[in-house]
Amino acid sequence: MLELLQSPLLSLLTFLGGLLVGHRTALWRDRRKEFNDAADPVRAWLLKECSAPNVMGGGPGRAEIDQLVQRMHWWRRKGFGAAWQRQQKAREDALHQDSWGQPLYRDTAQIKAALEACLAYTRRW
Repeated sequence: MLELLQSPLLSLLTFLGGLLVGHRTALWRDRRKEFNDAADPVRAWLLKECSAPNVMGGGPGRAEIDQLVQRMHWWRRKGFGAAWQRQQKAREDALHQDSWGQPLYRDTAQIKAALEACLAYTRRW
């Protein structure tokens, strides 16, 4: 047993295994950081809008959403895209103008539900 532990081949294999595990761990850490950096501004906007949807709220731009989607796992991209489209459609459906011509939302329940669905995809890793 002692001879096996002193074998250069075993030492080389364990060293290479350690390198591989360390490299993968560093890659996962970097990927999580990139996702969190992309998700934080979108999540902050979603949280603000969930409490009180605002017609003039602005929101994340197309580039910010694309950056977030590109950093998501491939199996979550389709779900987020569908939730984002539901949120956009709910806003369009609820939008109308008052007698002064100011845009506002009739009912915000569907908007809030759609925003909550989007919020689930922006949790930190």
